[in-house]
Amino acid sequence: LFRSLADGEAEAALRAIELGRGLALHAATSTLEVPELLRDLGHPDLAEAWAGHTREDRPVAGPESVTAGNLRHRVLEVLRGTPAGTRLFAAPSTADVAEGLAGHGIDALVYVVPGADRSPGRLIGVDRDGRPITCELPNLVVRPGGPLAAFAAAAQDDAGTWRAALEALCDWAGTTVLAPLLDVVGRGSRVVLVPLGGLGVVSWPAARLGESRFGCTELVLSTAASARQFLDCLRRSPQPLDRDPVLVTDPQGNLGFAAEEALVLHDVFYPGARLLGDLRGFEPGDDGPPLPEARPATPAAFLAHVPGAGTAGASLLHLCCHAEVGAAAEASRLRLTEDLPIETVLRHAVRREPDAPGGTVVLTSCSSDLTAADHDEALTLATAFLAAGAVTVIGSRWNTDDRGTAILMFAVHHFLVRDGLRPAEALRAAQLWMLDPARDRLEGMPEAMIGDLTLPGTTGIPVWGAFAHHGR
Repeated sequence: LFRSLADGEAEAALRAIELGRGLALHAATSTLEVPELLRDLGHPDLAEAWAGHTREDRPVAGPESVTAGNLRHRVLEVLRGTPAGTRLFAAPSTADVAEGLAGHGIDALVYVVPGADRSPGRLIGVDRDGRPITCELPNLVVRPGGPLAAFAAAAQDDAGTWRAALEALCDWAGTTVLAPLLDVVGRGSRVVLVPLGGLGVVSWPAARLGESRFGCTELVLSTAASARQFLDCLRRSPQPLDRDPVLVTDPQGNLGFAAEEALVLHDVFYPGARLLGDLRGFEPGDDGPPLPEARPATPAAFLAHVPGAGTAGASLLHLCCHAEVGAAAEASRLRLTEDLPIETVLRHAVRREPDAPGGTVVLTSCSSDLTAADHDEALTLATAFLAAGAVTVIGSRWNTDDRGTAILMFAVHHFLVRDGLRPAEALRAAQLWMLDPARDRLEGMPEAMIGDLTLPGTTGIPVWGAFAHHGR
């Protein structure tokens, strides 16, 4: 990578980055085919080692124990040159990326590369006209005790320390990355960021330049795990949101305002939506509509609305339920009436039509846009749903205040449904609305939510800054 940059070979540098995005991502993007491919090629032991690695994200035990990097190298060597391997691991060209950007009104795709050893960090990318983007970032070096390491180490239940670490991280990301990025792409551009390494924990919409300038005020931002997965999403057309929306609330009834959030979205924006979850404890008001019917949020009921053989899945999946985040997406699970491993969701989607229209997925609870260990190559819940056939996913980098999240989600759906904005623009509009102390009242917002806007902690960076957009 750095040799290619030193030689001025931007195309080779982009290819090197993309190929380094990790075999775990490519495996899930290709619907978990890698172990099956290895078995077909006569390497059952390597298939089992890879399957064990993706499940547990740890070195494989045994007489020929290998590290994760060595395992990936061995798998790449076996698959290299085969038709399946070419399909899995060939990086998209800059021309392919530029064509995708231009066709969807996106200005640039930019990898954010942290520095290594004596090499500075960099922005490396391509714009919609196919021109390479390269920019040195001398301060983008991850150091022990620096803002990135301090935030990653901070426990969220220690609210004061965690908030201070978040503020410092936002300031660092703003001066180190956002300012030079703006010099390259210009204010108001729509940009897809592919952050590498530990930079996956950064909230780019909340990257801050001064008191009132943030990533979301300056740019329309999306995040991608790789250019390949981003282009895969662009090839799928979006389903209309109101075709078959599904709202999933906490089946155990103990997640704060989750049921209230789902009911408000149902009543105001999606009156025909199906509801999964527990609404016990809610009584309709004297003047309010009766409670809609809700089915139990069982794994089987949920999977019925996920893309699979002969079905495109729900047009909208809005999840207000707990999730348990593992070291990789395959080790993560949704907390329904019974735990539903995300690997099951991915396997359910194996037989879907690759370019079938996809739905929008909104993950409002827990760290749905982060993994518990490797923040770079391991898949998050958000990218796993893209691999399963969604065209857009909005996920959270950390746990958020329930009241504030319900308000933010109302605003997101307001801008999606009432204003007809695209998901990336709708999330940005909701974040800008949260930032504005003179914000307008949104049509249909319940009085209780309006009152909650005055409570401490409902409109700050820890709420709106947690959420990022993926996909088209």
